[in-house]
Formats: sequence, C-alpha cells, structure tokens
Amino acid sequence: MMVQSVQDVAVRAVENHPLTPHCQWITQWPSQVVLTVAQIVWTTDVTSILAKRGGLKEYLEVCDARIQEVVGMVRGKLEHGTRLTLGALIVTYVHVTDFTWVSQMRYYWVNELVQVDMIMTRLQYGYEYLGNTSRLVITPLTDRCFRYAGRRELPDNLKVLFRTVAMMVPDYDMIAKIVLFSMGFVQADSLARKIIDTYRLCSEQLSSQHHYDYGMRAVKAVLLAANNLRLLMPDISEPQVVLRAIKDVNLPKFLAQDVPLFEGIVQDLFPTERNTTIVPDAALEASLLKTMAENNLQDVPWFREKMLQLYNMILVRHGVMVVGEPLSGKTSAYQVCVIKPQEYECQAVVGGCLPFLF
Repeated sequence: MMVQSVQDVAVRAVENHPLTPHCQWITQWPSQVVLTVAQIVWTTDVTSILAKRGGLKEYLEVCDARIQEVVGMVRGKLEHGTRLTLGALIVTYVHVTDFTWVSQMRYYWVNELVQVDMIMTRLQYGYEYLGNTSRLVITPLTDRCFRYAGRRELPDNLKVLFRTVAMMVPDYDMIAKIVLFSMGFVQADSLARKIIDTYRLCSEQLSSQHHYDYGMRAVKAVLLAANNLRLLMPDISEPQVVLRAIKDVNLPKFLAQDVPLFEGIVQDLFPTERNTTIVPDAALEASLLKTMAENNLQDVPWFREKMLQLYNMILVRHGVMVVGEPLSGKTSAYQVCVIKPQEYECQAVVGGCLPFLF
C-alpha cells in the first residue's frame, strides 16, 4: 500500500509538472515526490540538450534562475514543512549545476516508473516513504561516500564488512554556500567565503585553547544562527545577519585576550557593517527580565548579555558547557534561560532537560 501510494502520487506529479508554474507546483506535492520529480525533469532536460552546441551553457542559466526563484520563496513566510522541502530542493538544484554527467545520479521516467542510473549502475526507485526531512549538502566527496570521522567508532565485527578508504578535507566553502542558499541567502557565495575566512584567521591568530573549535561543527553553528536571525529579522541586510551570527556563536567562548583580535578579524571582513548593530529580540529580553524579577535577581547589563549569549548557544548547539569562576553567575544564568514556551513563542525552547556540563 505504501509503495503503491507513493508511486501513484509520483505519476500525477509528473503529469502535472508541465501544466503548472514551477513555484506553485512545488507547494502542491509531498516533499519526497517534489525532489524525485525535480531530478526526473533535470535528467530529461539535460538529455535533450547534450547534442546541441552550447546547450549546456544555456541550460546553466535556466538552473541558476530556478535556484534564485526557490531562494526567493524561502525568504517569505512559509510553513515548516514547505521550508524543509524548499531547502532540500535548493541543495539538489545547486548540486546539479556542478556538472559531471556520468557520475550524477540520473532519474529517468520509464513506463511510469522511476529508474536511477549512475555510471554503469542502474536501479529501480523503491518508492519507500521517506517523509519530509532536511537534506545533507551534496559535494563531490559525499557523492562517493559518507562524512564518519569524529563519531563513535564502529564495532570491529561491522568494520570488517566495509573497505577502508582515504578521505579528503571537505570543501567548507561549498558546503556553507549551499546551506546559505537553502536558507534563502541571495549573497550566499560571498558570505560563505567570509565565514570560512573568519575561522581560518582565528585559527592562525588566536591563542590555542581546548574549547576553541574552527571545524565543520563551528561553521554549522554559525549557519544555524544566521538562519534563526534571518527569520526573526527579515529586514536586516544579509551581511549584517551573518556578522551577528558569527559574533553570537563565537564571542561567548573566547578568552578576554582573544576578543580584541577576533573583533579586528570581523571588522576587516565586514568593513561596511562595522558601526551597525542589531537590537536584541525584544520578546526574549522581556521574558528574561520577567524571570529575573520573579527570582529576585538584579538586572545588570553584563549578566543579561551572558544570558542572551547562553540562550543563543542552546539554539545552535547540541550541548553547552558553562565555565567560570565561583559566584560568577553560572547557575543563575542557565536557570533564568529556562523560559516557559507560552512566555516566548518566537523560538524553540529547550525544556527542563538542560544540555549543560560543569
């Protein structure tokens, strides 16, 4: 029943695609079907123009226009499910512009069934229901194998079933650019380079500390923070949003002697944003002030800033470690950050189970 249902919807989506404007068609069908049919359309289009001189260059312009169209949709007000679909679709669209025909996964529509080809391999699409989830960024590396370093070691009896291969360093620029595109950032290319350059310069100029992290997890945290800020303040310029995200994610963990160096790095990379500030979220500040009053705590600007930093870190990190001198406000800071959802509805709130270590 599941397989038949997904197949029936796919057939109707393929038939409806040429009859409906692209933006409207995307929102009318389930995510899995949209992503699959989009691949079918791309494969069909490219196959038809391969023999045409200059056809690929012309079609690249079509693909770029399609990306910008979907990015424009992401920037608007959307339901959560639709936003996930558009993000995964942008990841797919950006990937197919990096053209290597035989190594691409090519989706063909044959007798109302989906056939998937890659190099010399051919498989039938299984129509297993996958749901509506975000998509891993596709790079030349992830086309070959999946990104296990840093995770828990596989058991020996499972490792013997696989062949060990050497892995190259991931393309951070490409990953950041694709993720920013999927979040609706039009200036994704230049902003991605600035994020990566920030961490490269920090690793070269700042002191070496065990809790400093300039890898992919740190980049991902900045991207998530930038997306949260863009949704919260859509009228703020994109460079300003990314600059704020970089500061929100990194300033709380830097030692005092490294802060001036970090400020100098971001000022060099974002020179036009130097004197521009973003007002903190009024709803969040109001909730913090209310909670402090209920717990007989004094509203000190430095303490409030630390609570805002802690709250923003909770939103983009799986776990947070709070460190500091005794009686410096660590316990009070995380207790105040446990805000009731009905008091602050703009962001997802971690409930009573706090991901902190001491």
